[in-house]
Amino acid sequence: MKKKAFLLIAFMATILCACSKNDNDNSNDDDNTLHHLTKTTWISTESGKELTLTFDKNKYKADILYDENHDGLFDEIKHIAGTYILEYPNLTLNNGKNKIEGIVSNDKITLTVGIDPRYNEIISNYYKK
Repeated sequence: MKKKAFLLIAFMATILCACSKNDNDNSNDDDNTLHHLTKTTWISTESGKELTLTFDKNKYKADILYDENHDGLFDEIKHIAGTYILEYPNLTLNNGKNKIEGIVSNDKITLTVGIDPRYNEIISNYYKK
């Protein structure tokens, strides 16, 4: 009887130690891919403009600074905000007027415009700040 009780207690201890409320069925310690964007900032600098994307929970904010005459001073600033859906690696930004599709990797977001993915035009590549 003592042997059965000991085995039962040892089995229960093993099970309790192996489980955690922080376990995630989709996680893999060897997988370094980014499956969320919360509290991340991404930047893109192109000739004549600087773009910043900031994500928090299911919302994003985009700041676009334009230097149209290339004098080093920003002539126009646009602020855009909306919601996003990340179904890794696919990203959809929606500001209520426009939807923009993109692809996320560990250190890069590529946003594109177009309906057919074979003919999308790249808007911008963003890199993690």
